[in-house]
Amino acid sequence: MRAVLGFLWVLLAAPAAADWVKVEETADRVVYIDDATIRKDMQLRWVWGVLDYREKRFDGLMSRRVLGEFDCAKEKLRILSIFNHSLPMAQGPATPVGNDPSILTDVAGSVPAAAALKIVCAR
Repeated sequence: MRAVLGFLWVLLAAPAAADWVKVEETADRVVYIDDATIRKDMQLRWVWGVLDYREKRFDGLMSRRVLGEFDCAKEKLRILSIFNHSLPMAQGPATPVGNDPSILTDVAGSVPAAAALKIVCAR
């Protein structure tokens, strides 16, 4: 069920119409979640996020769009989809990045993930 939902989000997400909420800001990047894409099913929440680099990286990457699944009860995160973009704020062509959606990680080890969990699970 979760895999099907994640796939549908990949097809339906539109970064141009996003309601971006800043989650974390550092000297080299800003992390946002799209408040309008938060979906929930009991303790699970799905949301699109963007990691936006302040300067283009050596590989041409300027931003990364990520579909995350948060388990609010267990405070865990699963990355379902990742797309690289050569323009800021997930604009321009999307290049899918391989990842393993079976990996479930604690959000405590990541400042942006912990901050996103707090926002997403409060909805």
